[in-house]
Amino acid sequence: MALSLKEEGFPVLKRLLVCFSLANLFFVSAWYRIQDVQAPFANYFRANPPDLTVLKATIIAALLLTAAFAVLSFAASRIPHYDRLWDCIFLLAVGLGLEVTRVTWPDSSLADHFRNGGAIGAEAAIAFGFVLRAFAGKRVMVAAAARILLLFNFLFLALSVHFVSSWAATPPAVEFQNDKPAASSGKPGRRVLWLLFDAMDQRMTFDSRLPSLHLPELDRFRGQSLWASAAYPPARYTSYSIPALLTGRLFQEANPIAPDQILLTPRGGGPAVSWTSLPTIFFDVRKLGLDTRVTGWYHPYCRVFGQELVECTSELGVDSRNTQESYAAHLGLAGATRFALIQRADDVLSALHVIAGRPSDLRAQAFAQHRHQEQFLAIRKRALDTLPKFTSGLYYIHWPIPHPPGIYNRARSSFDVDLDRTFLDNIALVDRTLGEIRSTMETAGIWDDTTVIITADHGYRPEVWQGAIGVNQEMREAIGDSKSLRVPVLVRFPKQTAPAPYAGEFNNVLLHDFALAVLRGDVVTPEQASLWLDQNRERFPTSPPQPIP
Repeated sequence: MALSLKEEGFPVLKRLLVCFSLANLFFVSAWYRIQDVQAPFANYFRANPPDLTVLKATIIAALLLTAAFAVLSFAASRIPHYDRLWDCIFLLAVGLGLEVTRVTWPDSSLADHFRNGGAIGAEAAIAFGFVLRAFAGKRVMVAAAARILLLFNFLFLALSVHFVSSWAATPPAVEFQNDKPAASSGKPGRRVLWLLFDAMDQRMTFDSRLPSLHLPELDRFRGQSLWASAAYPPARYTSYSIPALLTGRLFQEANPIAPDQILLTPRGGGPAVSWTSLPTIFFDVRKLGLDTRVTGWYHPYCRVFGQELVECTSELGVDSRNTQESYAAHLGLAGATRFALIQRADDVLSALHVIAGRPSDLRAQAFAQHRHQEQFLAIRKRALDTLPKFTSGLYYIHWPIPHPPGIYNRARSSFDVDLDRTFLDNIALVDRTLGEIRSTMETAGIWDDTTVIITADHGYRPEVWQGAIGVNQEMREAIGDSKSLRVPVLVRFPKQTAPAPYAGEFNNVLLHDFALAVLRGDVVTPEQASLWLDQNRERFPTSPPQPIP
């Protein structure tokens, strides 16, 4: 947008390309976030092939900003007496675009380099050029900035190639379909109900519970179960903690590569293996002639293991990638385009230090919060409908609570999606959910002859949720200076009425083998469970699988 350059020295096409590059300078962070959405690993977390609304909306928004710059540029060319003013405005726009890019680039090592080096240096050069043009009349930096912006078009070209290739490589819709369920064996036998509450934290739930957090159902359950005070999860992230729990092996990395494939790197090294190539607890329970059921969250259980399950439903995980995509689809093309422009306006105001952060992000977070609540309610309904039909074998339920964002108001015992809701509210929802499960099973007459296991894939992670919604003063008090490495493990055996504390340290990846031992009848009492843990707890390390910030 070299506003004062003459038409004959700066053809229309070049002028438009400069305007296009300048507009996209304000969209750099948006393009790279969309590139993340388009990545093949995102297909693992989708229920259907990718929705392109967010990509289309960003393209339209960038073109609209290009048009605005072009109108200004061509209008300025008709007013030649203010060349110096228009050039200074152009340099200010370039400098502001660089600052927007610097403060909004997605976190990465390249971003850090760009933040601390290239962008700051470029901004300094632009500022020097502004002084030269404003006070000395020299246009050298104006011409240089215009030429550099022309080169910036190659970045958009590279991104376009990436988007097209990603779209062309999208798996067919059939790969997003769930496997057909297995036939029920109809064989009577022992029952194990495995309740996995995502991110449930031993310290906040039991050891250092705030006085304002009342958990009568969990306390009642602990008073009638074997409960461990020093259990550690296999990982700090759901992507490979769940595979560890369901296979009885430890992993240090997970790499989704297809809608139904995730590659797992064994802890300690070795070649990555596909989760589908490993025998899971579902496979092992089927070998016992018993049925398996799953009501899950985050992982596409029904695509990965549906053939081993009599019944299966799964709500796929919520994260910044699929939230961006699904929120754009929710808004529609016009709404998503408007939202993209609002985000860029927030970026500019944030770069100018008029506002802190991006208020528009709260809208996307509120949508994610609402979606999280919808997923919980769908899982809750499915679980309560399925439990009365649970006759034998294993029923594994992966709950999306107390994982943030908060979706429950514990003060009112009601559901809401206020941005003030916290992880502590969700712990209270765990308590309520356990009460509903108990009541449903008691009504069906199966509570007292079912072994119920409660655990988590990891605890609360302050390093992940720092600065997110729902981290208020009460949460900061609850977090303290702890890393919350331990998770609950509670096991209630049929007709158990007394507590059985277990103080030994162990990795709850043992629950894979433990649940099988229960179903085989090798472990049927709290005393036998304690002995089994004593004999097996040193098989796996309890140290975290990666450094904790």
